[in-house]
Amino acid sequence: MKNIGLIGTGVLSKAFVGGYLAHLTDDYNLVGVLGSSPKKSEDFADQYGIKGYESIEKLIEDDIDIVVEFAGVPAIATYAEKILKAGMDLIPVSTGAFANEKLLNSCKEILKGKNNKMYLPAGAIGGLDFMRALTLMGGLELDFYTVKNPRSFNKQEIKEITTIFEGTAREAIAEFPKNTNVTVTAALASVGIDHTKVKIALDPEVSSNQHTISLKTPSSEVTITTKSIPSPDNPASSTLAAWSVVGLLDNLRNDIRFF
Repeated sequence: MKNIGLIGTGVLSKAFVGGYLAHLTDDYNLVGVLGSSPKKSEDFADQYGIKGYESIEKLIEDDIDIVVEFAGVPAIATYAEKILKAGMDLIPVSTGAFANEKLLNSCKEILKGKNNKMYLPAGAIGGLDFMRALTLMGGLELDFYTVKNPRSFNKQEIKEITTIFEGTAREAIAEFPKNTNVTVTAALASVGIDHTKVKIALDPEVSSNQHTISLKTPSSEVTITTKSIPSPDNPASSTLAAWSVVGLLDNLRNDIRFF
């Protein structure tokens, strides 16, 4: 039985707990949660009958094997190194924090020679296995095209399809840290954040968050498209991101694993 500590008390954390209760309780035990304030930790903990932590130090002091994060880029920027130094596995959804190469390299150094790991979930996209394979084959070009409703970016004034960004994954996460974690995930799995080309458009006619990833090498071409309904309470995200973590944990516990 592996003990899980949760960071974040929002929509995705609630979706994750729902998936955990439905599928993972035979092999995992959700022990406690850390929110952005002691009150949020306590309220969430009371709802699910778990502990509420007042600080990251309290979480680390507990008997936790795996930390799952749904709290945003600043949380990972602040907590990732502490969690890994404590010997816990880390599953961060806010992968945009690792556009900071100093943080990413520090985490890599911490993990050298240790038994714990950091697992980056696919979130609201798929195909990380293709990205890794095609990267190793060589000559990969990756284009990432996102279309969302203007509500996702709090730009309801947009009344027709409008491109609001073109640039690299590094530039995308710097400008839109709540909406573009998946671009950094794809970049880290493939050609890097400075070589992943990102385009973002807003379309008031679409009701789903849409991501199209085009992968091309001299010998192969792959196109991956995902469409997921955004959360009514958090239009920037869909619950698919939470379920990707449920799927990852399910994979880790099985003798036969899918990659």
